[in-house]
Amino acid sequence: SVMQQEDEIKKKLHTTALTTIVFQLDLEGAIRYSLKNEVPLHKNITGNQLVALKNYMKILIHYFPFGQQGKEFLRKLNERAVEGRNEVSGKDFRQSFLQMEEEYKPFLPKQGWIGCRGSSLQYRGYPCSLWTMFHTLTVHEEARDGNVTGKQPEVLNAMEAYIKNFFTCSECAGHFTEMAKTIKGNVSTYTDSVIWLWQAHNNVNKRLAGDATEDPEHKKIQFPSAEACPTCRAADNSWNKTEVLSFLKKMYMNVVYLQEEDLSTTTTTTTAAPSTELKYNKNLRNTIFGEEQGYRHQGLGDNAKRTLWGFNIFDISICVVLYVCSAAILILVCIKFVFKRSYRKKPYIHDILSKV
Repeated sequence: SVMQQEDEIKKKLHTTALTTIVFQLDLEGAIRYSLKNEVPLHKNITGNQLVALKNYMKILIHYFPFGQQGKEFLRKLNERAVEGRNEVSGKDFRQSFLQMEEEYKPFLPKQGWIGCRGSSLQYRGYPCSLWTMFHTLTVHEEARDGNVTGKQPEVLNAMEAYIKNFFTCSECAGHFTEMAKTIKGNVSTYTDSVIWLWQAHNNVNKRLAGDATEDPEHKKIQFPSAEACPTCRAADNSWNKTEVLSFLKKMYMNVVYLQEEDLSTTTTTTTAAPSTELKYNKNLRNTIFGEEQGYRHQGLGDNAKRTLWGFNIFDISICVVLYVCSAAILILVCIKFVFKRSYRKKPYIHDILSKV
C-alpha cells in the first residue's frame, strides 16, 4: 500500500544517501527553471526550436509526476503559449508561465534543492535536477506505455532536442548531442530508453570526475554504488542490467514530497563537513505514477488530498451541509403548502348557509 511505501521511504531517509532518493522539490525546480528561465531567453522561437519546445511540453504533460493541479497547469500553459503556433515569443511565454503559475499554484510553496543541493551554490542545482527529471520521465514513460504496441519512446528524443536548443550550457549540450547520435541504433523499447540514459549519465560522470565542476563533497561515481545496490554488479564488477533496471524503476517511481524546511543542517565541528539530518512530518508524501489523486502542493497535509473531481474533504463537507439545509427548507415548504390546503378545505357555517 501507499502507506507502507511511505514508511519504507521514511526508514530510507535515515539510512541511505540522498542521491538514491527522488525529491519532488528537485523535479519541480527543474521544470520551473527550464520553463521560466531557459525557454524565455530566446526572443523568437520558430522552426526546430519550436518543434523541440512542443515535444518537451508534450512529454511533461504526459509523464511528469504532477497532481491534477499541476497537469492542468501544464495543459493550459501549452494551450495558451505553444499549441497551434508557428512562432512563440520568449517574452510572451514567460508572461504566460507567470500568469498560469499564479492561477494554478502547481509548485511546492518554497523553492530550493534537496537531493540536488551542492556544497556551495556553484555546484549541482539545476543541471542535477534536469538529469533527475529526465531519468524520472523515462521510467514513468516505461511504466505507462511499456506494454503499448506500435508506440515508440518519446522522452529521449524530446530531451535531446530540448538540451540542444535551450540548455544554457552550450558545451554540455554539444557533448550530449554527440552522445545522442547512438540513440537511434540502441533504443527501440521503453526499457532501452531507461538503460540508455543511465549509461549516458554514467559516461558523463566518468568524463567529468575530477573536473573543476565536480562538487568536492559529491563525487561523480558510477551509479548506483555497490552500497546502494549490491545486486547491480556481478562478481567481476560488470553491470547486471536487469538489477539496474529494477533499481532505477523503484527509485524514480517513488517520489518524496519532503520540503526544504524539513531539513536541518548541523555542523559537528568547525572543520568537519556539514552533515544533513533528515526530518519528516505530514508533508511527506509518496506518489505512485498513475494515481488519480492530485495534491495542491500549498497544503500537503491531510486536507490537501483531493478526490477525482478535485474536491477536498472541506469542499465535500460544505456540499453536504448545503444539501441538508436545502432538503430541510424544501420539506418545510411542502408541509406548509399541505397545511394551508387542508385548512382551506374545512367547512364553515357561513359557507354552508350561502349554498342554501
